[in-house]
Amino acid sequence: MRTAAAELLDEDFTQPSGCTGWLVRDLLCHFRLAAAYEEPRLLKFHLDDVGSAAGRAAALADPGLRVSTRDEVLTAGDYLSA
Repeated sequence: MRTAAAELLDEDFTQPSGCTGWLVRDLLCHFRLAAAYEEPRLLKFHLDDVGSAAGRAAALADPGLRVSTRDEVLTAGDYLSA
């Protein structure tokens, strides 16, 4: 898998992986990260850390800012409340 990933072109990472809804980059990231958390407490710590950062970013976001994702455009406020 490491060899296959090393041989991918940058644009290959944005292609569908064969797993519904997952791009190649999503699948590769999942394999490397899943193996890093042998102990549940490490995954809990990581999720808390990332979740805290996301919460701080959400609090600082301009609620009127337009956000585009998967061909949808919402305001940041609408996106965060969804």
